[in-house]
Amino acid sequence: MNHLIITALENFPSSLLGRNVQLGHGLNGRAAQLRQVQTISDYADFADRVALFEPFQMGAVVAMPLVRQNRLVGTLSIVYQAPRQFSQEDLHTLDLFAALAAAALEQRRAMAEAQAREAEARSLSNRLTTAQEEEQAHIASLLHDSIGGQLTVIQKNSEALRNLLSDDEPAAAYLETNLELLQQTHQQVRHLAMDLNAKALADFGLAPAARQYIDRLCASTGLSIKLHITGQVRRLPAEVERIAFRGLQEALTNTLRHAHATEIAAQLHLGHCTLRLTVQDNGRGFDQTLPQQGTALGLPYLRRQVEGRGGEFLDETYLEQALLAGAQGYILKSDPNQLILTALRAVNAGEMFISPALADKWEQLQTRPTISTSLDSLSSRERQVLQLVASGQPNQRVATRLGISVRTVEVHRRNIMDKIGVKNIAQLIKFAVEHNLL
Repeated sequence: MNHLIITALENFPSSLLGRNVQLGHGLNGRAAQLRQVQTISDYADFADRVALFEPFQMGAVVAMPLVRQNRLVGTLSIVYQAPRQFSQEDLHTLDLFAALAAAALEQRRAMAEAQAREAEARSLSNRLTTAQEEEQAHIASLLHDSIGGQLTVIQKNSEALRNLLSDDEPAAAYLETNLELLQQTHQQVRHLAMDLNAKALADFGLAPAARQYIDRLCASTGLSIKLHITGQVRRLPAEVERIAFRGLQEALTNTLRHAHATEIAAQLHLGHCTLRLTVQDNGRGFDQTLPQQGTALGLPYLRRQVEGRGGEFLDETYLEQALLAGAQGYILKSDPNQLILTALRAVNAGEMFISPALADKWEQLQTRPTISTSLDSLSSRERQVLQLVASGQPNQRVATRLGISVRTVEVHRRNIMDKIGVKNIAQLIKFAVEHNLL
């Protein structure tokens, strides 16, 4: 760095903003170069004046270097119109202020860099996603147009050949079998192309595409997969629909591949300004930390996509849902091995075991009173948020009380209002009063 840039002014023309001051030149340039406070009692007597400031009446001036962790982040100068002497008390006070200003500037710079890196990562993720979608569409086109077309020709030629053979010829039976396999292969290619290209999603939207996808899964697997769509069914931004549809595909693929479930249910709720996708099954769990084979749109990738759009993966209801499904224990991936062994011994002995990290939530579930159906739709965390919000607590205080982010509180508020069917805070308070939550 060989110059300073004027970034903030008070009682000087804004036209000076962005102008440069050479390092080592003028009072600020010297303070920056020497990293020492510079003072003069009368600017008119200063030999190394900066031309930018010649038109202005300036008396006493002090320039403080702003240093944070041995790194120069700028300078701070204070100008008096009349000459004066700076006392040691003045300089001590300015030195303390300079330290605070340096810390604030460094924090701002670090935040700006972090935000820039985050924006770059989101941009890269979006470009990769777009490229992936384009490649999938290209593969789908090849499957449907090229391979599908060739399969059709083979099938038609085989049908013509079959018509030339009598039923008693030995080759007729083999040809008939080949025709059946061709039809099945053609159908599989068509379904694979539809999955890759998600044409129904682009043409009709999320809800119809989800229904079509689950109908085909039911037909191919023989399982009864239930789909419940609630809220205001409508078209959403294409990127949101794509992420939600891929999320549904990934969740069901994981369930079918790993869970060995006999009952699967998916719920898609389109609220006023929220979209919530839930997939539940009665099968066994799997370790998300292990590499998964198959689709590249894994859960960690989808998590980044959802969070990149300002959404969230909310994990807090897993314990409650597991217990409702009949689980006798619940531990976390982060729990130590010895604790896992203790949990297995406890469950094997017929006892209930809950991870110590979830003790508070377990206690809340045990002491929860019997409440109405509409309130039953809320998770334990949502009930906590409802109570605090209805009692007049602002989002920031609710976040602090519960140890979550303000963004998460806002998401909970929207989900609560969607679930209980209220449109404003007054109706939400009324609901809380009617259900003895206040």
